[in-house]
Amino acid sequence: MVPEPPSRPGPLPSVPVSPPNPILLHGALGGPRCWAPFEGRFPGAAAVALPGHPDGDATADMEEAVIRLTRALELVPGPRAIIGHGVGAALAVEAALQRPDLVDGIVAIGLAAELPVTDAQLMAAFTDHAAEAQRLLTAGVTDLTTPEALAIADLMERAGARTLAADFQLCRQVRLGGRMDDLRIPVLLIAGGDDAWAPPTAVEDLARQMPQALMAVVPGARHLVMIDRPATVNLLVAAFLARLELTLAE
Repeated sequence: MVPEPPSRPGPLPSVPVSPPNPILLHGALGGPRCWAPFEGRFPGAAAVALPGHPDGDATADMEEAVIRLTRALELVPGPRAIIGHGVGAALAVEAALQRPDLVDGIVAIGLAAELPVTDAQLMAAFTDHAAEAQRLLTAGVTDLTTPEALAIADLMERAGARTLAADFQLCRQVRLGGRMDDLRIPVLLIAGGDDAWAPPTAVEDLARQMPQALMAVVPGARHLVMIDRPATVNLLVAAFLARLELTLAE
């Protein structure tokens, strides 16, 4: 008897995979210009300009800011990954907690459980906006002469004192500690090694509270990590989005 030849395995079943749509959400420093290093690198990415940056009326109320964000997210087809910076990342976390159906993953850059702003800094936003904006930018980037830093400085000047003060008031309302148990989505926290506003130790403390968090520290970067080290941040975000795409397909 001649043995039957082994049968060839059939084709592997295809698994539909939808890449997440990246939504770029800036914070108090830089407005949408802080995402300049991302331009053209992530297909389908959309940068959201918070009201007041520089057009429209900025809000100083966290609850209203989250409502505005969720309304914007409803217009973007899923799956959705928010790439947020500073208070923009805090808004992303709040939106994910309130509307988990709208957020599938978060990259949080320069985010800690609190983003402290002193009374003196808040007052300076009103009384000496130019100097306070310059202080922020100096704390945010290592080289103030790059085209990106100059564009951010110009946008902050056009946004004006009321917008910066409203952003500072939002920062003072960030209270994420002890509330992360319900955040059941993948999160990547990126910290600048020289970030004084959200230092790596504070970012690590927040990451430990999140059920599905990873953390990366970028040496030599200040608060605007994506401006100081754009190539590193691009690689980290690309890896996170690829991993999130596979996770969503499971």
